[in-house]
Amino acid sequence: MMSNATQPYSESKATHVYNIAGSLQVTVSEKDNPFGLPISSLFHMAARNNPKRSFLFVSKLLGKHIPIDPHISLLAGYALAVLLCRHLQPERSSEWEPLLQQTMKGLTDPTEAPSVYRKVIAERLRPPMPLKLLGFAETATALGHAMFDAFESNATYLHTTRELLADRDSVLQFDEEHSHAVAHRCYAERSDYWDNGEIVVFVDDEMTTGKTTLNLIRDMHAKFPRKRYVVASLLDWRSETAEEAFASLANEFDISIETITLYRGTIEVNGVAFPNGAPQGLLNSGEDTDEALPIACPECRVHMLQSVFEPVGAVSLDQAGRSNHAPYMRQTGRFGIATEERKRADDAIQNAASQLEALRTGSGGNTLVIGTGEFMYVPMQIAAAMQGSVYYQSSTRSPIHPLDRADYAVKDGVTFPSPDDEGVRHYLYNLGAHAYEDVFVIVERATPMERLAPMLEALKHINCKVIHAVCCTSASEPVNPLDDQHAARDPRVAKVFERTMKPPVPLGSYAPSDVTFLLKDLRGAQLEMPTEDREEAIQSGVHYSEMLPKEYEPSEQYLQLYRKTLDDSAPLVAEGIAAVAELIVRKRGLSCVLVSLARAGTPVGVLIKRYIEQRYGVSLPHYSISIIRGKGIDENALIYILQKHGLEASIQFVDGWTGKGAIRRTLIEACRQFEDKYGVRLSDDLAVLADPGRCSETFGTREDYLIPSACLNATVSGLMSRTVLKPGLIGPDDYHGSKFYEHWRSIDESNRFVERIAAHFEVIAQTAAGCADKNKQESPEATWQGLADIQAVQQAFGIEDINLIKPGVGETCRVLLRRVPWKILVDRVDNPHLAPILLLAEERGVPVEPFPGLAFSCCGIIKPLKGESA
Repeated sequence: MMSNATQPYSESKATHVYNIAGSLQVTVSEKDNPFGLPISSLFHMAARNNPKRSFLFVSKLLGKHIPIDPHISLLAGYALAVLLCRHLQPERSSEWEPLLQQTMKGLTDPTEAPSVYRKVIAERLRPPMPLKLLGFAETATALGHAMFDAFESNATYLHTTRELLADRDSVLQFDEEHSHAVAHRCYAERSDYWDNGEIVVFVDDEMTTGKTTLNLIRDMHAKFPRKRYVVASLLDWRSETAEEAFASLANEFDISIETITLYRGTIEVNGVAFPNGAPQGLLNSGEDTDEALPIACPECRVHMLQSVFEPVGAVSLDQAGRSNHAPYMRQTGRFGIATEERKRADDAIQNAASQLEALRTGSGGNTLVIGTGEFMYVPMQIAAAMQGSVYYQSSTRSPIHPLDRADYAVKDGVTFPSPDDEGVRHYLYNLGAHAYEDVFVIVERATPMERLAPMLEALKHINCKVIHAVCCTSASEPVNPLDDQHAARDPRVAKVFERTMKPPVPLGSYAPSDVTFLLKDLRGAQLEMPTEDREEAIQSGVHYSEMLPKEYEPSEQYLQLYRKTLDDSAPLVAEGIAAVAELIVRKRGLSCVLVSLARAGTPVGVLIKRYIEQRYGVSLPHYSISIIRGKGIDENALIYILQKHGLEASIQFVDGWTGKGAIRRTLIEACRQFEDKYGVRLSDDLAVLADPGRCSETFGTREDYLIPSACLNATVSGLMSRTVLKPGLIGPDDYHGSKFYEHWRSIDESNRFVERIAAHFEVIAQTAAGCADKNKQESPEATWQGLADIQAVQQAFGIEDINLIKPGVGETCRVLLRRVPWKILVDRVDNPHLAPILLLAEERGVPVEPFPGLAFSCCGIIKPLKGESA
C-alpha cells in the first residue's frame, strides 16, 4: 500500500492572532515554516461575504487582491517548482538549496524580486520525470502556470475553469465546496491528455480542508487512474482530521497523495466581523457617493492586439445561456500547454508587451496591468516584460468587505459585471494603493464595447490618466449574444448552469455519429424480473421504472416474421420518416437538436437524423433521453443539452408512435415544470413516425401499421433496455438509467433496421416533401381521438385502470412481449398489419376479439390481477 507522504514538520510553534473586524478573530498556529518566511510577507487578512468562510487570507504573492510587482508572483510559482524537484529527488536536496534560498530572498524583499526572477528563470529546472500540472481556477491559474514555466522540459500544464463551453465536454469535474463559484470544469484539447500514468501535480494557492483536491482526485482516479499525486500550495491549513482524509483516500485507492507547501499551520476562528451589517465600502459600477473613492475621470481607450496570440475556437455559454463565439487563446493553458510550446508563447508575450509599451503616455510614472478573473498569467507576464515601475493585479469573483483601516488588507473596492458574463460579479480591490499614469486592463477574448463599459466605468475610480482596455484575440465572427432579454433577466435561468453535468458515456450499438445516449449505464444491476412477477409488482403499486422485464432472444420463427415485416414495410416506414423529417425542417430549420425519447423514439430519431443529413447535408445533434410516465422527463439530460447547445437551442422531441397520448401528456407537463423551475421554455411538440392516437401535430402518418422496431426489444433499439429510475441506483446528479446488453451484439438488428429503411430515402424524398408541405399548410390538430376510443374500451370491459389498455400495433406487440396479456382487440381480423400480432397471440394462447370502430388496428389489454374485470 502506498503512503500519504508530506514534508516533515519543523519544531516551530509560533502563534499569530489576527483581529480582523468586529469580534472576528483568527488564530494561526504555525506547524511548519521550513524557510523561516516572515508570515507578514505571505498574507494579510480581511472579512469576506461568504457564509461558508467569513474571512480571507489576502495573499501578498498572487497579485489578486493587492497590486504587486509581477515578478513576486512569478517567483512564488518558481519556489513551488524548486520544492517539487527537491521533493521528487530528496537525495539531491543540497543542489536545490541555493536556488531555494535565492528564491526566498526575492519573495521577502520586493525590490530584489525582478533581478532574482530574471536570474533563476534563465536556467530553468529539469524535472526527473514527466509531470502534468493542473492549476485550480480562478486564483491559482497563474500560480500553476508560473510553476509550470519554471521547467525547461518534460512538463505540461492545464488549468480548471468556471466557464462553460458548449462545444466541448469537460473531461474532469469537481466542486470547490467553500467557494462562491462551486463547479470546476476541465477542457483538455488533446483527447489523450490524461491517458498516461504520469505524476499529476495539483496547484492551489491554499488548502483549508483539502476537500477540493480530494473531490478532484476521486473524479480523476475513476477516469484516469495513476499511482502518484502531488499537491503544491503556498499555504496549508488542514487540520489533523483533514490530513487523515487524505490518508484515508490514499489507502482506499492504494495511491500516494503527497503535499508540498511554503507554510503550514492550523487556524481557529471566533466571533463575527460585522454583527450589525457590513460597511458600505464596496461601490457598484457607475456609482459615486460622498464617501466613495473620487472619480478621477481618466481617458478610456480600447485596443486590439494584432496577430500576437494563437486563437482557439470554442463557444462559451454565460449564466443566462447566451453563446459567445469569440476565440480564446492557446497560451493560457486553458486547453493544455507543453514546455515545447514555450518559445512561441514567450515571443507572443514580448510582442504584446512591446505593443503596450507603445501605448503608454511616456511620462515615466507608475503603470498598472490588470488581469480579469481566470485570465491572470498572460497579463502578469506582459506586466513583467514591460519597463519601468509596473504593478499587477487581477479582478476576482470573491466578495470582500472593504474597510479603510491601516491593519486591514482591503481598503476599498468596486464591483461590476464580468465582461464575459454579466451574470457574474467581478470585484477589484485596493484601487487607491498607488497613483498611475496608465492602467491596462487585459481581456482574453474580443468583447463588445457595451460589455466592457461597466468595467471601464468602475475603473474610473483609479487615480490615473489613461485606462486602456486591451483584447488579446480578435473575433472570428461577430459576438452574437441571445436577443432573449427575458432569459437574461430571469434569475431562474442561472440554475441551468450551476452544475456541470456529467459527460455521456459511450452506450448502445449505434454509431456515435447516429445518437448520444444521455443515460447512466446500469449493465451490472440486477433489475430483470419474470413477466408474471413484474406484472404483479406493477399492479401492486411498484412503479414500472424500478424494474425491467426479462428480455429473451427472439425465436427463429418470430425473427423470420420480423424480417419479412421489415422487408414488406420498409418503403412505408421510410416514407413516414421522410415526411416527419421534412416537417421538422419546415418548422424548425436546420439548426435544431433532435431529442429522442428512449427507447422507442431512438430508432426513429436515428432515421430522421440520417434522412436530414442525406437530404440536406446537415448533421443534426441527436440525443436519446428518458421520459417516464408518472415521473416525468430526465431534467439532468435536458440541462446537459442546454449547457452544450445553449438556451437558444431549438429542441425537437421525437418518439415512435402515439396511443392514448400518455407520453405526450407527460412531456407537456414536464416542459411546463421545467419552465417553472428554470425559466426556460421548451417546445412540447412531439414528432412521431405514426400518430394513430391523434395527439401530435408533427407526424409522418396517422395510419396504425406495424413499425418493425416495435416487434423486438433491445435488439432493435441499440441493445438498450427501457429506462430505469430507481432510488439507490439513480442519484440526484445522475441521468436516468438503462442497461446495455452488449453481449447480444451477435443478434443485434438495430443497424440493419436503420440501413434497410434508409435505403429507400432517395426514392421517396420528393413525395415526402410534398406531404410535409401539405401537412404544414393544413396544420392538423391533435384531437386525442385515440384516448376517447380507449375510454370506450375501458367502459365496455369494465377495466378500472386505463393503463392496462395499450392501443396500437406497436404497444400491442409490447404487451405480448413483456406483459401478461388478457386479450387482444382488433379493428378487423383481416387487417394486413396484424400478422406479427396474431402470431404472438397464438404462441402465447391469448384470445383475439374484433372491436369495430377503433382508431387503431388493435389494442392489447393487460390481465388485471385483481380480477378479470372491475
